[in-house]
Amino acid sequence: MKKKTAAKVGLASLAVMLGGGTVLMNTQAYTPVHAETQSEETETARSGETVQKSVILMIGSDETSRNLTWYANVEEAGSVQWAKQSDMQDGLFPAQYSEAAATSIAANDEGFYSNQATMTGLEENTTYVYRVVNGDTISQIYTFETGDFDDGYSFILAGDPQIGAGNTETDTVGWDETLDTAIAQLDPDFLVSAGDQVNTNNNETQYTGYLNDALTYLTSATTIGNHDSGSAAYNEHFNLPNESTQLGATTAGTDYWFVYDNTLFMVINSNNRSTAEHKEFMESAIAQNPDVRWKTVVFHHSVYSTASHVNDGDIIERREELPPVMSELGIDVVLMGHDHVYTRTYMMNGTTPDDSQGVQSEVTNPEGVLYLTANSASGSKYYDIAAPEAAYSAVMDQSYRRTITDIHVTDTSYTMTTYYMDTMEVLDTFTINKTEETSDDMASEAAISALQNMVDKANALGSDDAALNAAITAAQAVLDKDAPTATEVVTALLDLSEAMQALNASESTDALRADVQATIDFIKENILTNVDNVRPGKVDALEAAVEAAQTLVDDPDASADELKAANKAMTKAAQELWE
Repeated sequence: MKKKTAAKVGLASLAVMLGGGTVLMNTQAYTPVHAETQSEETETARSGETVQKSVILMIGSDETSRNLTWYANVEEAGSVQWAKQSDMQDGLFPAQYSEAAATSIAANDEGFYSNQATMTGLEENTTYVYRVVNGDTISQIYTFETGDFDDGYSFILAGDPQIGAGNTETDTVGWDETLDTAIAQLDPDFLVSAGDQVNTNNNETQYTGYLNDALTYLTSATTIGNHDSGSAAYNEHFNLPNESTQLGATTAGTDYWFVYDNTLFMVINSNNRSTAEHKEFMESAIAQNPDVRWKTVVFHHSVYSTASHVNDGDIIERREELPPVMSELGIDVVLMGHDHVYTRTYMMNGTTPDDSQGVQSEVTNPEGVLYLTANSASGSKYYDIAAPEAAYSAVMDQSYRRTITDIHVTDTSYTMTTYYMDTMEVLDTFTINKTEETSDDMASEAAISALQNMVDKANALGSDDAALNAAITAAQAVLDKDAPTATEVVTALLDLSEAMQALNASESTDALRADVQATIDFIKENILTNVDNVRPGKVDALEAAVEAAQTLVDDPDASADELKAANKAMTKAAQELWE
């Protein structure tokens, strides 16, 4: 990997430090970016001038940040400056602003360097202005808006723009028309591209075609397609958050994740065919974000499409390996591209479609994963349907028309509506509804009584152990509530049980056996009777842990260590039940 050089933040105009903030005295007037083309000034730049181009606004780690890439023909790294548009006066960039240094690496585009930086501390429902700085050169002023951070959001899914697959000029026109229409008609918070941004991985003319001016203000999240994978140009153009240092790696980059509102997005590089690496990456991302409502995975090579690639050997391998992992990890939706056709599956349990209700437009609290394959967003290339009888396909379409899928997400629904972009006619719509799970219903009297008995037993120990007393305090806080939920009671009891087990290192085997039996009885009576809307895989894991523990309790030769391990396994499986 090329070495990145930290920027020296240059001030292109007079800087005055006042009260700890930087005030720039400048005369730069505001010109809306929408009216300009990034390449025009580059083409007319005089020899020796500092040229800035290829500006693209990218998704950040969460809603409060945005990543940014731009190219400059100077080696020294630049910086990005940003502020609220409301702070502008007389069309001038605000005198007080935030600034972040960029990193810089030599780009595939000869003579240019890729500058990448992150804007942080963003507020919801706010319009921001930003500009990039390289030495004494300051760019025009760009804008972008943030949306709601808590009340739902929308994004658009674009399949295979693949500029250059047909004709670079006409492909660019199709891509521009799609983006302009989608922004005007759908007003998305951000764009997800399912890969193959360009046809030739190191062709900068094709990248210029992809980098529509709208991408300076419409936030993007890209995916590595097979046509992107063989060159570092992809990672030089696209500044992505939370990239793995090694998992899912090819020349173009690795797996990455971000959180937006209530959703964890995990974008994996399916050009790397190590299912084990992708699973490890996703497990880590999920562990770092336990409170999300939805989990979405994006990758390029559709495992459930219906066109030319459907029977490719590498696709069949991915189809056999990836869906069981998606089901195991509790993924809600998988978004894909690659096959230049529209396909929406039934809900899939591993590799098995649930077609028991026929083709539906809506499901509630389903078991399984929904897979959606996007057709071309630019119209650069289409493939004929090759698997019209595919058992997993609920809806397929090849109308040889540009499409975009508009996705709206709230705490209780995930709606995907696909449009033909020439007329905005609806091709397909599908909604996953997710009601409040029964784990959040009021706890039963028996469960509350069991927790009270456990607290009494823990208090009777008279221990000064910090971990135990913290668990007692947390459990008592739950008991003091007017209407504690089942989840709260179960979590408190299991945490307290584990703390007591850890404390009683010298407890007799018979006493341990009685404690484990009490845990088994509690789980059977208060947890396994309340799992109607919990994923079957997690219920199966808990039932297996309970059965293993019961076997040890019934075994007179079971050791204390075996009993403790069994109790810990049950506790862990129960705590993970509703995650």
